Amino acid sequence: MNRRELLKSGLAATSVLAMPRLARAQSASLLKFIPGANLAILDPTANTSAPTRMHGYMVFDTLYGLDSKFQPHPQMVEGHTVSDDGRNWKLTLREGLKFHDGEPVRGRDVVASINRWAKRDSYGKILMAATDELTATSDKDVTFRLKKRFPLLPAALGKVGALVPVIMPERLANTDPSKPLSEMVGSGPFQFLDKEYSPGALAAYKKFAGYVPRANGPEGHGSAPKIVHFDRVEWHIIPDPSTALASIQSGEMDWWETPLPDFLPMFEGNADFKIVPSSSQVMFLRLNHLTEPFNNPAIRRLVLSCIDQEMIMQAVGGAGKWRANLGLYTGSMENEAGYKDAFKVRKDFDNVRKELTAAGYKGERLVMLVGTDGGRNLAASQVGADIFKKMGFNVDFQTMDWGTASQRRTSMEPLDKGGWSCFFVGGDSEYFLDQATNFFARGNGKAGWFGWPTSEKLEQLTTEWFDAPDISAQKAIAENIQLQAWKDVPYIPCGELQSPGLARGNLSGFAAGFPKFYGVKRV
Repeated sequence: MNRRELLKSGLAATSVLAMPRLARAQSASLLKFIPGANLAILDPTANTSAPTRMHGYMVFDTLYGLDSKFQPHPQMVEGHTVSDDGRNWKLTLREGLKFHDGEPVRGRDVVASINRWAKRDSYGKILMAATDELTATSDKDVTFRLKKRFPLLPAALGKVGALVPVIMPERLANTDPSKPLSEMVGSGPFQFLDKEYSPGALAAYKKFAGYVPRANGPEGHGSAPKIVHFDRVEWHIIPDPSTALASIQSGEMDWWETPLPDFLPMFEGNADFKIVPSSSQVMFLRLNHLTEPFNNPAIRRLVLSCIDQEMIMQAVGGAGKWRANLGLYTGSMENEAGYKDAFKVRKDFDNVRKELTAAGYKGERLVMLVGTDGGRNLAASQVGADIFKKMGFNVDFQTMDWGTASQRRTSMEPLDKGGWSCFFVGGDSEYFLDQATNFFARGNGKAGWFGWPTSEKLEQLTTEWFDAPDISAQKAIAENIQLQAWKDVPYIPCGELQSPGLARGNLSGFAAGFPKFYGVKRV
């Protein structure tokens, strides 16, 4: 079903909009939510998918939380002290923290959790490389003894990007982080109801009666007190946009994470519905550097020269708010270094096909993983596949739900054994703020994110960025990182779009960024 057909089906249902009194009233104690994709993996330190991150913030808690300007504030910690010229950090847990199994949160749980997270996360790896020793000096205190100053320590432990540094019981944290956990025991504001979990259909949570919110903190991405107003939250997986639209209109569902942009204008000015501000998203193309054809840097650069950001974002964003002409970063590090030379938007495909052959392409399959339950990913994939075919690639367009794609992309196998070549996906813009958060722009090989690019130069520049004395120096290094990225092509940014949600009008208390379920209440 294309965008216009979906819009027609939505407009056909607008009779419900005119008769909200007929919609089934929702319970004050129950919130029903439609996530943008299936929750296939539960462990927030094992997978970077958006549903896994949202789930992680419900079940677990973090030591710090970031405000609306991405500055860290204490969350699980009462505070910290810094000594020895910035090389000794003592973190003290606040009172009242306990896990869902009734056990108190102890310093040794924190140490084990940080160690588990740092084995998977690029930010965590950099933090631990700067750490000489991490110890629990008591049940309440954890100490970092650093090799060198690392002022970004609270920001690292409160990051809101993928692979969240959540705190879990020591017995779970001591497990292999490459093997996702199935037992969900956190200290967050919600308990996961594992017996009701049905992948592809339902995930359910109940309010954790033993959770003690911190007393204060600014609103933001996890820095405020986490106060829960619903006894139960249900996630209902509804891949078809027209069905999701009808369920919101009828009152069967309360909140839809990712409605199609073309649907939103019909709700503007209607008090029975609310357009919910959320994180903007960056659409990008991730290339697998381990398998053909993108294990060839000349071929990667040729693809970069043909990508049309404007065309992709038109398909993805439609009537919504979006922009093309995007480099590696969305925050303070955003720059234009090398952009015009890299993105030539070539249309001379006869010449491109000759250059592709000269670069060594011999007609090998290009296996594209395509998530069909996310309209944006599908739209970008369709445009991208058309570009690839015009370039002369043998495109194997493999469709699946995004949960399956999230699992499939972990494979390092060759194409004939279940491997893959590329995929298009969206990531919240806070992943791309700077080199600390943008793990897609790393060159750390098999220790990095899916696609596993290897670039000694990117890693050298990343180290220099972290060691830079001030933001001006960081900006200069970020420009060099972007120039190097156009040579190595770890990924290809396609553009940024606003990504508002849609909710019933009687809900309020939505926090900044991706959906969070504390603070939201029915009025």
